[in-house]
Amino acid sequence: MKSKLPCDVVTDLLPSYVDGLTNETTSSYIKEHLSECSECNNKYRSMMGMDITPETSDEEEKEIDFLKKQKKNNTVKTVLLFATLVLCFLVVAVIIMSRPKTPDFKEIAPELTRGDTFTFGSYEQDANESNGSEPIEWIVLTNWEGLGVIEAMSYYGLDTKQYHSEKSAITWEESDIRAWLNTEFYDSAFSEKEKYMIQEKEILTPANEYYKTDNGNNTLDKVTLISEAEINAIYVNNGDGFMLKCYPTAYALKNGAFVDPKYNECDWWGRGAGIHEGIASSAKSSTIGIPVTTKGITVRPIIYIKYK
Repeated sequence: MKSKLPCDVVTDLLPSYVDGLTNETTSSYIKEHLSECSECNNKYRSMMGMDITPETSDEEEKEIDFLKKQKKNNTVKTVLLFATLVLCFLVVAVIIMSRPKTPDFKEIAPELTRGDTFTFGSYEQDANESNGSEPIEWIVLTNWEGLGVIEAMSYYGLDTKQYHSEKSAITWEESDIRAWLNTEFYDSAFSEKEKYMIQEKEILTPANEYYKTDNGNNTLDKVTLISEAEINAIYVNNGDGFMLKCYPTAYALKNGAFVDPKYNECDWWGRGAGIHEGIASSAKSSTIGIPVTTKGITVRPIIYIKYK
């Protein structure tokens, strides 16, 4: 029986074996060892310049085939997923493109007349702040086509505020409500593009028409309230009566807006002076007015939008 050579001996003999310098007996021992030892066989094959990729067993072959199939399946799935995503994108794109285009405000503005409505800006209205603010609906008071400017008042009572937090001889210029309209409301309701379109305008503040109560200096405002004269003009013009009807938003109700249970309508602030100091006009009391600290009165802002 042949005695088997250890690996270290075979390793030492391999150079001579490769060069054909070992005798027949030693060569037969080395050959037998190489057939059984993959490590030494790889060394031999390397010396001979042969491919040293180890041979694989049937089980290894099966595993390799399985991995190849798995890779192929994954590739197919990836391609199908990509194709599905592309298809979904195309469908969404077609839906968006097929929607009727919302006309730009500047396109429709020249055709708007007193009493028409449109949307511009956004403000919380449904009392669900988690879904963001809602578009503000406005009603046209005046359209100066020559100047390309529309005077508009919000259709709904958007919020509820005191005219002023302290009962005092307050004027429109010094009122809390004016400060709120031109800072907090203005900043939250309009985008930078919309702000660019809103015209800063000199606001006239004449004394009360009947009681001559002083209303302070004229102001420069981007957002204002309806004047005593404008409220009275609506009363006079029977066709404008619908403008006096004011309904609070859900958000205004949440903030304490008072609603007349008989008509389900709310009152809203004007910017005029009332019967005496500490009183401001409102839609339902344009000349006499109500105390400036009254709560539950809604706000219907007025803006001047330049469209040319």
